Amino acid sequence: MFFRPEKYVILDAFVAEGPADQEKFWKVRRHAAKAFKAISPEQSLEEWKKTLPAVLKDLYIAVKDLGGTISGEHGIGHKRKEFMPLVLGEAEINSMKSIKKALDPNNILNPGKIFDMV
Repeated sequence: MFFRPEKYVILDAFVAEGPADQEKFWKVRRHAAKAFKAISPEQSLEEWKKTLPAVLKDLYIAVKDLGGTISGEHGIGHKRKEFMPLVLGEAEINSMKSIKKALDPNNILNPGKIFDMV
């Protein structure tokens, strides 16, 4: 397991109070890849791309174990859909598929983005 939640404790949380704060937070996020490189300078981007799926799997399992769920700032999307079964049960996923089918019977709204409808 790459991610060990017992090693990390949230000490504080910050909420952006305006554009200046937002820019500070986004500046950090935009440079996250550099931070990973600093932690593991010998790891190439290609190696990281190979490692990432296992890291994400461990992360989402830890998130579920801590009572959380999968999320993204713009929804689940194609980047997280393969991990949905790790944090959501079959009944939840089937309910979501039923809603998708009811609201989009012709599957024209973002086809395949989260569900591969047949």
